Amino acid sequence: TFGVLEGPEEAAASWKEFLAHLEKATSKKVKLTEVPRGGIMAAAEIKAGKLHLAALSTGTVPLAVNLGGFTPMCAPADAKGDFSYKMLILANGGSSVRSLEDLRGKVIFLTSPSSQSSFKLPILTLWQEQKLVPGRDYQFRISNSQGSSIDGVARGELDVVAVASDYLARRVAQKKIDSSKYRVVYESKSYPAVCIGHGHALKPELAAKIREAFLTFDWKGSGLEKEYGPAGQVKFVPVNYKKDWAGVREIDQALLDLIDGRGS
Repeated sequence: TFGVLEGPEEAAASWKEFLAHLEKATSKKVKLTEVPRGGIMAAAEIKAGKLHLAALSTGTVPLAVNLGGFTPMCAPADAKGDFSYKMLILANGGSSVRSLEDLRGKVIFLTSPSSQSSFKLPILTLWQEQKLVPGRDYQFRISNSQGSSIDGVARGELDVVAVASDYLARRVAQKKIDSSKYRVVYESKSYPAVCIGHGHALKPELAAKIREAFLTFDWKGSGLEKEYGPAGQVKFVPVNYKKDWAGVREIDQALLDLIDGRGS
């Protein structure tokens, strides 16, 4: 079972050619499903062996590693092997918000608490850079997805949202939204994007075949190229959890310190 961030129906066309490649490489039938929303639920399904492979959002990865035995393996990358993204805070064209300071007294739309780009990092950034506390200095509401947030801010229905730059780039390049309808209020430094990995209980020889299937897949002409190419992603590259997710773990610790009153 391979869990992806999109629903299986939506993702079927994107992953069609790769799934055939993976089935041939492993001699096993692969079922595409959706990763449960929330890091704890995803970790539980990986630990229970219900998800053998998973594509996880950046902020979910440490939780899945520590609670579910998730083994990071690879990530979609550009031609140079870069698999990073930035957190963006967007305001609609008619909004008075033009800086982080302007968010005082406003509402920002976020998504899942396990999401780095659309929950953890924007909350931490507002505290560290402006000492803005949610519930006191601004309010946040939960959007169904980053897609809903992007569509809402572009249509003028939402004032401010936080999203991942790579996902926004795909929406713009595919002409699903008009980039003139919003402005970028804040751009973070770079962090690793989606991580693909497997459960720790997989037999080593099967895990090796899966890893090889990802790293040797040719994206040219595939559904993956059509879906992710607009964000510059053209191949899978190996990742190193200890090194590549160090900054993500630092964000988690900073949030814990903030909750415990030790944050500065």
